Amino acid sequence: MNRRHSTHEIFRALDSARAEGITNLDVDLIRGSMGQGVQEMLNDIQGLEDAAIPSVTSYQFCLKPKTLDFKRFQGVSQDEKDRIYLHLLFLEGMKDQGRFHYPVDWFPMDEAHVYRHQVLKWKDQLTQVIVGRAAYGYVGGIQFFNHEDTAVYSDSIRAGKLPIAKGIRLTSEE
Repeated sequence: MNRRHSTHEIFRALDSARAEGITNLDVDLIRGSMGQGVQEMLNDIQGLEDAAIPSVTSYQFCLKPKTLDFKRFQGVSQDEKDRIYLHLLFLEGMKDQGRFHYPVDWFPMDEAHVYRHQVLKWKDQLTQVIVGRAAYGYVGGIQFFNHEDTAVYSDSIRAGKLPIAKGIRLTSEE
């Protein structure tokens, strides 16, 4: 997917977090990217199990305007049947690992790994402070968006500043 990190780096980051005593981890997995096939999906599913990831949040890949992927794959379409098959394969893989399914394709292993903030976030719109490039959160009625550009995000952190690009006050309906 043209990410700035490799599978090896992901596992190294997980090992580092565990070495620091952080064990309640969640991995975001974007699935169904352009060109992803059955074997790649099976590898992802097996990798989650091998790494003993307690919670997985997964999102179906979609092309978003103004992204490198949008420019790279503009005019290319994915077969809808293949996308559905990969989605069902992923759901079955999570079920086979003993995970249960929450909204937004979130698959914790057990109740101990249910992130209370996820449940509350969907029910009560509570404060969500999120770390990461291009991530977004919600604090005090304002949805904020972190910088998308890796260099700008990193420079903000190094300068001791929050890496927030913009914030929007949301109405109660939003």
